[in-house]
Amino acid sequence: MLTLNSPVIIDEKEYSKAAMYLAISALNKGTDYSASVSMTLKPFRKDSFGNIELAEDSDKYVIIADIDQTMASDPALEASVAQIIGAIQSYLNAKGI
Repeated sequence: MLTLNSPVIIDEKEYSKAAMYLAISALNKGTDYSASVSMTLKPFRKDSFGNIELAEDSDKYVIIADIDQTMASDPALEASVAQIIGAIQSYLNAKGI
């Protein structure tokens, strides 16, 4: 799970973790490929019994229509994409795909 840099606080309870839903879709640009990204982060915490408690109505969204275009002006995105691509390539290599 992910740790939020800005936890959600509701009724004096801190929701500092987030579950992530991530979709990366290829984007055929005719002579090259890029990708679009949709990510939803669902803040949560664990109660005193260890049960997950969601922060209702506090989802965070990241939507990027064209990664290549956005990376040109966003070094943090460029570094993150490089890490994600590297991790996927390592998996493909390990599995012989």
